[in-house]
Amino acid sequence: DEYIQRFQRTVNVDFPMIVFMDSKHVSSLNLDHHKNSVIIIPISVEILEKQFPNYFRRIEEIRQTNLYKRQAKQTGWLEFAPQAALKDYNLLVMTKPFFLRWASMINPFRTQYFLFVDAGHDCIGALQTTHLNPLRRLLGKMLVSYFDYKTGLYGETHGMPQMAFRHYVGAPHNNEKTWGADRACCKVVRGGIFGGTPAYIDAFAKIYNVILSQTLSDGYMGTEENILAIVLYRFPELFNAYHNHDGDNCRLFVDTSNQKNEADRDVYVHGDVVDSWDSITKTFKSDNGHRVPLVRPTRPLRG
Repeated sequence: DEYIQRFQRTVNVDFPMIVFMDSKHVSSLNLDHHKNSVIIIPISVEILEKQFPNYFRRIEEIRQTNLYKRQAKQTGWLEFAPQAALKDYNLLVMTKPFFLRWASMINPFRTQYFLFVDAGHDCIGALQTTHLNPLRRLLGKMLVSYFDYKTGLYGETHGMPQMAFRHYVGAPHNNEKTWGADRACCKVVRGGIFGGTPAYIDAFAKIYNVILSQTLSDGYMGTEENILAIVLYRFPELFNAYHNHDGDNCRLFVDTSNQKNEADRDVYVHGDVVDSWDSITKTFKSDNGHRVPLVRPTRPLRG
């Protein structure tokens, strides 16, 4: 019931939106005043399993390994977290960027910018139409927010083994003795709010797909927030990234709403806007014409 209430508060905000939700809950929403601004796309676990069969299979295989279960128990929190406890949770959250890309491709409202907003976090109430100008300046690239995840070298980063995560993001000093000031590694990107223009979303989603496939194939899993972070580390050219400090998903909307002047925007990273996938990929090519987005972990996961 609480999630339905959060969905209702989300659709009550006066923005055009596409809502992805299970068809059995659609009738619980009051859409009488939003018929022209809200499009409901029914989805279900069964649809996701058929659409992403390889991801579904690999997520379940990893979740059931002894190593993943042992790590989950040792953390003190992961064992009871949705990503470890619920069979379909990671399949749902890890496909968020594909929902965003699909929405930007069909573009029923003919809009220039697109934001994925997780209604479960109940953030959108902090955003009003008067706050759109600051957001427009940030959505020329992929807008994301991140926080610093502090953990030991042999611990975990949001559910993914820390050593593997550090390899994927390309962090230096994978040795306890030389780690030093790098101990606070690494950034984790929040999955509650992210978006941009169709060109950047397209490039981002394609890279995200490669990295998600690679990490699951290697046997390492956190959540979508780990994959988002790896893309940010490996392809910073794609992003305007906002440090939300305390890690709250809603901080981005709250801070944007409270901005008073241009000086308040120094927490953001800006870049030039591009208008096509081809123009983006040109910046990623190395001398041999390719840029490998990942460093493969040296020790694959064993169950």
